[in-house]
Amino acid sequence: MDPRLRRPAHRTLRAGLRVLDQIDNPVGDNGALALARSPLSELLSLNLWDTALTDRGAQALLDSPALSGLIHLDLRCNTFSPAIVEA
Repeated sequence: MDPRLRRPAHRTLRAGLRVLDQIDNPVGDNGALALARSPLSELLSLNLWDTALTDRGAQALLDSPALSGLIHLDLRCNTFSPAIVEA
C-alpha cells in the first residue's frame, strides 16, 4: 500500500476539494474508510473506479455524512454484493 494512504486522511486531503479521481489506484476498503471519515464536505465528485473496493468500503462511503453532498460517485469495476449494488 502507498505510504501516503497510511497518513490520516485529514492531513493529506485539502478542504475545499471538489473532485477526487482515484481510477485504477488500489485504494481498497481501508482507503474508502479514510475517505468516509475525512472532512470532505465540499466534495462533489468521487471516482473510485477499479480501486479494489468491497462491500465494506462501499458501505462506509454510502453512510458517510461528510460525503452526503456528492453528485457523482463512480464505483464501477469493484466487487460488490447485490445488496450494495441496489443501494
